[in-house]
Amino acid sequence: MEFYDLPDEKILEICENLDDISLARFVQTSERNKAICNQVIIERNKLYNEYVDSLISDLQNNKFEKIKLNTTDKNREFLLYYAEEGLFFIVELLSSSSSFVLSELGYTSKSMAVGANIETIKRVLLDLLRHGYITI
Repeated sequence: MEFYDLPDEKILEICENLDDISLARFVQTSERNKAICNQVIIERNKLYNEYVDSLISDLQNNKFEKIKLNTTDKNREFLLYYAEEGLFFIVELLSSSSSFVLSELGYTSKSMAVGANIETIKRVLLDLLRHGYITI
């Protein structure tokens, strides 16, 4: 059986098991794949936005001084801080000689921290989620 002969349900199952980057590439391969998998993308985006909003809210409401984000790399750590009204920081810590993801994504120039307003920090967190550096 060729891939294009697969039933929609099987393609949807494949989409649900892909990471975000692979899923984004997969939906670009055909209109059919895009139509079948679009709901998976929408649901993930909703989940990610809800997660990011809850992190921001927890910090703003003084529930935590800082939040250690769940990572996919045991040699990398991300800490989220709420410094003052409207200013957040994400600090990236490495235990190996890897490069800083925050720099690779274009948020810093060879730095381990990003300090920004709420909208920028949300964008950074969503990028870290979508690229698989942090998890929910």
